[in-house]
Amino acid sequence: MQKIIFIILLFLLLTLQYRFWFGKANYNQLQDLQERIETLNQQIETMNKQNREYGAKVQLLKKRLDAVEEYARYELHMKKKNEEFYPLDKNLAK
Repeated sequence: MQKIIFIILLFLLLTLQYRFWFGKANYNQLQDLQERIETLNQQIETMNKQNREYGAKVQLLKKRLDAVEEYARYELHMKKKNEEFYPLDKNLAK
């Protein structure tokens, strides 16, 4: 009787171990998914930081007219009427 119980328990243990290592949702897939989740969480944190920075820029542009002009000049390379623009950076001259 004990041998039969032992064999049944051993069979159950081996079945569970097989499913754990080689089954549909095995240990390796779990590790891969956890790494993917960590990567995605890092990307989300980076994007949240960028969103906060952009939000601060938007608030500044909404509050100060001179900030809008400064942004237009330096980031968009815009100029006023009758104003000359001489690029000092080779990338801007193109």
